[in-house]
Amino acid sequence: MLWAKVGTSAEAAYRAAVALYPHHADAEAAWRAVIAADPEHAEAHYSLGIVLTGRGDKTGAEAAYRTAIAADPQPGPPHCNLGRLLYERGDKAGAEAAWRAAITADPEHAGAHGNLGSVLAERGDLAGAARLFAAAMKINPSDAGVKANLQQALRMLKEEEHRKV
Repeated sequence: MLWAKVGTSAEAAYRAAVALYPHHADAEAAWRAVIAADPEHAEAHYSLGIVLTGRGDKTGAEAAYRTAIAADPQPGPPHCNLGRLLYERGDKAGAEAAWRAAITADPEHAGAHGNLGSVLAERGDLAGAARLFAAAMKINPSDAGVKANLQQALRMLKEEEHRKV
């Protein structure tokens, strides 16, 4: 998806920001220039959120991700990154909602499946967690962390079944 508007100053600012992104010291200013040229530029808000997260500005990053989602709710990554911030803050319900929105927006977003699976596992929904981990593995079979989570969830489900017998 090309979020830059071709032939606008936003496009030029976007190209400049991409060249700096994400670790260059001027990346934040570059993304802010894109936003100044096009305040509805969803990818610029999302990318600004990544830069701000890297700098430890979680409040600014959350605002940037929420603005990206408001501008274009379809891409999954802004939802997923928002979910991670909310989870780290202790807002598991908010994180769950964000990861569900990420999956709705992008059913092939393996990270959202895995993250949501972890939240379900934490609250004891091992069957739901196993389904999400399995979906994540189908999308990205090389993810060793999700594979380990799936194996653990299945092992715990098996133990539960043995205790019921």
